[in-house]
Amino acid sequence: FENYCEGVNPLGNCELYVRCQGLGCSHKGMEDIQMRSLMGVCMMLFSITSMAASVGEADPVLMYEEGMSYLYGRNGHEVDAARAAAYFETLAEQDWSVAQNRLGEMYEAGLGVTRDLDTAMIWYQRAADQGHPLALAHMKKLETQLSLTASR
Repeated sequence: FENYCEGVNPLGNCELYVRCQGLGCSHKGMEDIQMRSLMGVCMMLFSITSMAASVGEADPVLMYEEGMSYLYGRNGHEVDAARAAAYFETLAEQDWSVAQNRLGEMYEAGLGVTRDLDTAMIWYQRAADQGHPLALAHMKKLETQLSLTASR
């Protein structure tokens, strides 16, 4: 089953692919549309919030994708980094390490939030504590930057 999903869904996200298919989304007849992923086609047809409502509650995977859509202005959304940060913060508070890392990146860059390196470090640490490898790399990089700044 997973090999099938990976073949038709470049994101490799079987759960999201199957949920989209269950809502009646189909990529048949859309071969001529240039899309980065099947998820893009599904989001063209259904807003992610209605997809979440269809399953009865806000699905964390869908919330993360919604945040990414606002962050990068894709799937019919205008770029709104502050709104994206709100989605990621909700998930980060629920201990989603991917969202914690993303929120750390946003605080480090001041993207959609006020730039705050201490807060960035806190989010990176929380994600790293759960084994998120990229968060650990971000933490080490930020620690180096902070130590170089402090030594000046």
